Amino acid sequence: MSEIQMIRNNEFNITMSNISKDNNRIQMQDNSIQEKMNKFWNYYSKILMRFSWLILVLSLCITIGLTICCFLFMEIRQFDETNFFIQNGQALKNIQRIRTIFGNDKNFRAHQQMSLYPAIDIIIKRKLQTNNENVNETNMLNNEIIDEVRSLDRQIQSVRINNSNNSFQYNYSMLCAVLNNACLIDGNYLLSDRFRQDASYLKRKSHGIYFDSDTGANGLSSFIFSKHHKFINVTSPESDYVDEEEIEGEEKEEHLDVTTPATLTEIISYVPIFRLRYSLNITTNEMRYLSTIWENEVLRYLNEKYQSKLIYLSVSSSTAISDTVSKQARDEGPFIAIMLLIFFIFVCFSISIQGNFHTSVGYLSFCGIMSLALSSGATFGLISIFRIQIIEPMSLVVFVVAIIDCMRISILCGEYHRIIKHHMPTSSTNVSTKIDIEKILRSIIKSSRPYFLCSTLIQIIVYLILSIISPMPCTKYLSLTLILYISNIQLSANEETKDNFLTVGVTAHRTASIRSTTRSHAQSHRVTRMLILVSTCFLLLNAPAHICSISLKIYTIKKSQLINNNIQKYINLLNNSNGTISTIIENPNFIYTKSMISRESQSIINLNFFHIFYTIVIVTLHISYLSYSINFFLYSFCGMKFRRELIRYLSRYRKYQRQIQTSRIISG
Repeated sequence: MSEIQMIRNNEFNITMSNISKDNNRIQMQDNSIQEKMNKFWNYYSKILMRFSWLILVLSLCITIGLTICCFLFMEIRQFDETNFFIQNGQALKNIQRIRTIFGNDKNFRAHQQMSLYPAIDIIIKRKLQTNNENVNETNMLNNEIIDEVRSLDRQIQSVRINNSNNSFQYNYSMLCAVLNNACLIDGNYLLSDRFRQDASYLKRKSHGIYFDSDTGANGLSSFIFSKHHKFINVTSPESDYVDEEEIEGEEKEEHLDVTTPATLTEIISYVPIFRLRYSLNITTNEMRYLSTIWENEVLRYLNEKYQSKLIYLSVSSSTAISDTVSKQARDEGPFIAIMLLIFFIFVCFSISIQGNFHTSVGYLSFCGIMSLALSSGATFGLISIFRIQIIEPMSLVVFVVAIIDCMRISILCGEYHRIIKHHMPTSSTNVSTKIDIEKILRSIIKSSRPYFLCSTLIQIIVYLILSIISPMPCTKYLSLTLILYISNIQLSANEETKDNFLTVGVTAHRTASIRSTTRSHAQSHRVTRMLILVSTCFLLLNAPAHICSISLKIYTIKKSQLINNNIQKYINLLNNSNGTISTIIENPNFIYTKSMISRESQSIINLNFFHIFYTIVIVTLHISYLSYSINFFLYSFCGMKFRRELIRYLSRYRKYQRQIQTSRIISG
C-alpha cells in the first residue's frame, strides 16, 4: 500500500509541477507583452516630448488641407424616396406586385408608380348591374363608363382649398405639375374625345402609347388599362366590302374564281381597369405644402362624399408622412447649431471668470472647441477626398464624432493638470522635488490609454451603426458618451490617486496620507453629488424629447403599415382571381374592402394632430439641446474654484455698481 501511495503522490506532484510550469509560462508571456506595451508607450511619450511642436504643426497642416478639400469637393445629396423603403419590406413587395399588374412607365414618365412625390393615384372598376358573371358586365370600354370617368375628373379638378397665408383658393389647375404648358395627368388619354370615339374600335398599338394629336393627351396601355386587357382580331370595315354591281356583264365569268382577301385588325376587346394619376407641383416648399393639403382634401372627398352607381374607386396616396419626416430631418441642423452656439457662450463665460487660465475648466473647454473644429474639418475632408456623397442629416454625425474626439483631448489635458497638481513641489527652492516631465508624461499616457481606445471604438461603432440602420440623426449617442466619459474620468481620478502616482521624491508622512485620504473621501462625496445632480437634470430635460420622438416614430410606423395594408388588400384581391381580372369585379368582398380603405385612409393622415404632435417634438428637442449647456454649467458650478471665482466676480461687480451710483450722487 505504501508503494501505491508513493506512486500516486509522485503522479500528483508531477501533475502539479506541469500546471505550475504552464502557469509560469503564461505569466511570463503576459509579462513580456506588458513590458513591450510599456516600452512602446515610453517611446511614444519620448517622441511627443521631442517632436511636440512638429507634431502639432503637421497635424494642423493636414487638418487645414483636409478642410480645404471639404469646401472644394464636398457633394451633399438630397433625400430620395428610396431612403424610406426598407430592404425586403412590405413596401417593396407591394411595388413589385403593382408592377406585375400595371407595368413600369419609367421610360414614358419621369415619375414611377410608387414614387413619394405628391400625386393622387386612382384605380377605377365597373360595378356589376346583375349577378351574372359576364365579361360585358365588367368591360370598361363603354360610353356610359367613359362619361362617368370624365365626370369624376371634373369633380376632382373642382376641389378647392384655402391658403392660410392669404385669401386665395387653389384648385388642381393651380397646383398641378406642368409639362408642355399643360397639367401632367398620367393616363389623360382616357379623358379625351378621341378615346370616347374610338373606344368601340380601339386599335392595338405596337409601342403601347396612345396619343391624341388634337389635345396632346396620351397614355401607356399597360398603365391605363393594366397588363391584363385583351385583344381580338376583327375584319377591317373598309376591306370586307365588295361591290357586286361591278361583277356583271362580259367579265362575270373571269371574276367568279377571284376573291378579295379580308384584312384583319387587332383591337382591344376587354379592359378590366382604368387608371389615372394626378401629379402635383413640388417646385417650392410653399407649393409642396399646398399640394399636400389639396391631396388630403381630394382623398377625403373621394372616400367620404363621392358616390357613383357605375364605378368603384380605389384611391391611394402616401406622401404626407414622408414629407413630415424629411422636414424633421432638415430641421435638425439649425437645432444642433443653436446647441453648439449656447455651448460656446457658456465656455467663453467660464474662461472669463477663471483666475488661473492654465489650470481652469476654460482651458479644457478651449482645447475641446479647437479639437471640435479641427476634427470636423478633417472628417469632412476625408469624406470629400473619397467623394462620398452624404445625406444632409448624416453630416450631423460628424459633430458627434468630433465631440467624442474633443473629449479625448480633454481627458489628456485633465490627466496632465491633475498629475501636475499632485506632484507640485511644496517649495520651489527644493531641487529634489522637481518634476521629471518624462515620467509624468508616461503616467499620463498610461492612465489615458483606455479612454483613447474606447473612444476610438465608439467612433467606429457610431459610423457603422448610423450608416447601416438609418440616415436620420441621433443625438442620444452624444449624451450617453458624455455621461460615460465623465463617470470614467471621476472613477479613474480616485484610482490613479491611490495606485499610479506614489513615486514622489519626498516620502509622505502618515498624517499627510490620512489627510489625503480624508480629502479623497470628501472629493468622492462631492463628485457623487455632482453626478447625481447632473444626471437628474439630464434625465428631466431629455426624457420628454425621447418620449415624444419614440411616440412620433410609432405613430408614423403605424400609419405606414395602414397604407401598406390597404395596398396589400387591394393587390391580393387582384392576384387571387382565377386567371382573369374580370372575376375580381364580381367579388362581393370588394365593397367591404373599399369601405375599409375609406375608413383607414381617413385615419392615415390627420394633419392637425400631426402638426400639434410635431410642434411638441420640436419644443422638447429645444429643451433637450439646452440641457447640454446646462450640464456644462453644472459641471463647472460644482467645482469649488469656479464657485469661489464666480462669487468674487459678482462681489466685485456689485462694488463697482455701488461706486458708480455713489459717484453719480456726488456729481449730481
